[in-house]
Amino acid sequence: MPEVVVIDACQRQGRGGSPTAVLDEASFTDEERCRIPGELGTSHAVFIRATGVERGRPSYSLRFFTAEGELPACGHGTVAALALLAIREGGSDHHAVLCTTSRSFEGWAIRNRDSVTASFDPGPVNLRVAQAPELRAVTAGLGLADEAVVGNACVASNGRPRLLLPVRSRAALADLSPDLALLRAACDRYGLLGCYAYSIPDRHGRAAARMFAPSIGAVLRCGLLADQAPVVLGGPLRPVRQQRALEWVRCPFGAYLGHTPNPGRPAAGSWR
Repeated sequence: MPEVVVIDACQRQGRGGSPTAVLDEASFTDEERCRIPGELGTSHAVFIRATGVERGRPSYSLRFFTAEGELPACGHGTVAALALLAIREGGSDHHAVLCTTSRSFEGWAIRNRDSVTASFDPGPVNLRVAQAPELRAVTAGLGLADEAVVGNACVASNGRPRLLLPVRSRAALADLSPDLALLRAACDRYGLLGCYAYSIPDRHGRAAARMFAPSIGAVLRCGLLADQAPVVLGGPLRPVRQQRALEWVRCPFGAYLGHTPNPGRPAAGSWR
């Protein structure tokens, strides 16, 4: 059985992160791929296959799976794959071309003393105004009162659309108690990956956010700086390309699936 490495992707000040299983491609069935996250206690897994050289750099194909099935893209999985490739390379920095089911793009990672900083080109992000029916359905699934929604909700997509929902305060965000079955039905009905609810930034530019993607079995929490997620926290509704991908991947996730990550998680193990 190939070695499995668990990477705590997108940590905050060296703690937390979203545990991601990373392993080399092998003769798994898709059913077996879906079992791996549950066996290892991670929310998702990424499978890496070396494909040669592209644009003068080593190239790899990536496939992402949760317990529910395959994803066309995954930010945490991409970051985790880049981190493992950098560790294997052994140098101070690593550049690669990555290929998913939908596109090919460049990624890079820099090894620090006890961590790896990874980033990648996220591609264009398309934005549109959220329509009233989908907004009502999702807020009902979240159990969110109308008065708690402030500003204009929109739908963003760089492959899978998700609803970006501004809420009144961090307290209102923390009080969310969604009906995940109802929320999943709403997201599936309107073709959404999920909902990203976030508080309005305070005077220091800090905000909090919660990501709900019940169709793929993910519920995430994070805190972020306003200038680390310009597409999420505002801006004109037009196709945009983030100028510094690191702003997105640095968004520090502190919990996954309702559990607090273990800072002492072992770096590697074997899946059986």
